[in-house]
Amino acid sequence: MSPNAITNNKNIKDCRKSFLILPGIFLLCGYLLIYVAFLPVARPFLSMYRLAFTGNTSSLGTNADDISSIFSGNTGRTGGDIKASEIDYPTWGDHFGTILVEGTKINAPLIFGDSVTLLNKGACVSLYGGVPGYAKTVMVSAHNNTFFRDLQSSGNIGALVNIETNYGSYVYRIVEKKIAHRDDTSAYMSYIEREDDKENEFLIIYTCQKENGVSISKYRCYAFCEYVSGPMIDKYN
Repeated sequence: MSPNAITNNKNIKDCRKSFLILPGIFLLCGYLLIYVAFLPVARPFLSMYRLAFTGNTSSLGTNADDISSIFSGNTGRTGGDIKASEIDYPTWGDHFGTILVEGTKINAPLIFGDSVTLLNKGACVSLYGGVPGYAKTVMVSAHNNTFFRDLQSSGNIGALVNIETNYGSYVYRIVEKKIAHRDDTSAYMSYIEREDDKENEFLIIYTCQKENGVSISKYRCYAFCEYVSGPMIDKYN
């Protein structure tokens, strides 16, 4: 066989290899592009599936060490007034305390702000209200199959709610519980709209109503809690 023929055969074999390899490379690249493009969209649905049907959030990071923390334990401050200028006010995502509900298994880190990510970290304080001691209504929510797992079944009228923050200790008492549709703002809006006053210090803790073992629901279980004790923040000093 002539040298030219040998070269031509080699070129043909190389082309055949290219035809076999290149489609595989393009297919792999296509899968990678689809994965990268749709992962942000798919992740929330995967998270919802875990929460709704398994209660497993371990892969989402429920460890309070994963977030910024300004909480170092009990301050020993249970009453009196605190100057606003003397406290380390929490910012978005800060772990700044704990919440414990008497007669339940609720004992969770308290997080400032509420979002899909933060709700996987602990009990979240909504920006619609205030923080404990601010003479406003404090709104705290958490998932019904993690941090507020038994609020609906065990958070009884009269139970005390203890909130420890980085600036003081607070106690509230559950005075009412109700189930309301998630779009029914009348369930809590009258408390949110009250004027700032020590007499109006109030706490609302809530979670999704658990229906037939499924955690995702259009309804919310609310526990309304009156203020019992804790230092008040002087916002003007």
